Amino acid sequence: MWFTLAYRIKCTVSYDGTNYNGWQKQVNQPTIQGQIEASIQKLHNGLYIKTHGASRTDSGVHANNQVFHFDTELDLAPYRWKIAINNYLSDDIYIKKVEIVGDEFHARYDVKKKEYKYYVNLNEYNPLLRDRMHFERRNLDVELMKKEVKEIIGRHNFKSFTGGTIYDNYVREIFDASITINNGILEFTFIGSGFLRYMVRTIVGTLIEIGYGKKNNIKEILMSKNRNCAGKSESSVGLYLDKIWY
Repeated sequence: MWFTLAYRIKCTVSYDGTNYNGWQKQVNQPTIQGQIEASIQKLHNGLYIKTHGASRTDSGVHANNQVFHFDTELDLAPYRWKIAINNYLSDDIYIKKVEIVGDEFHARYDVKKKEYKYYVNLNEYNPLLRDRMHFERRNLDVELMKKEVKEIIGRHNFKSFTGGTIYDNYVREIFDASITINNGILEFTFIGSGFLRYMVRTIVGTLIEIGYGKKNNIKEILMSKNRNCAGKSESSVGLYLDKIWY
């Protein structure tokens, strides 16, 4: 049933980013946002409904709990929205939760902090996991890496750890950063107020190079504000947007 009253719908979605050119909608490119908007458009009899995402994940990046919102005049219960949107999505995208929120809520601008995880597998290569995590064949000093990752906690200029995009402000605050290892798989966790493009992947790549003795310490690289001083950006396959706080 249609009403003139508008509703703001907040959705939490998980996706496998392997087959997509990132979150943000692009012309003639498969994207997560594009797939979701196509599904919602079908529910509105062909009317285009714009979505607003919390984070613009890059090509190949996965998400456990991405958030987006959209406005609609269609009156459905949250559980019906969940069923209806998922009905038109491919199997690598899934709406996990739907909420009706006030019109003051914004999926992007109300974010307090985000958590990203990155997975590095130190075991023998497994082709079944090639799109899920990065495989590292070199011997790493994991204890040194655990120590060095703590250096990014706090408020810093992260210009050394980004590339491809020009920012007015390169300062971001990292609330927590850690590395754990379980059954030969390194789990990098980063919680921060926001992240620059390629920032997490470049921090991980730099820590790996520190782990096998190629790079110096993180503090010096931060102070340099020079991208050439950091390591390479690791591939997108191991990166997951894990959680968002509002």
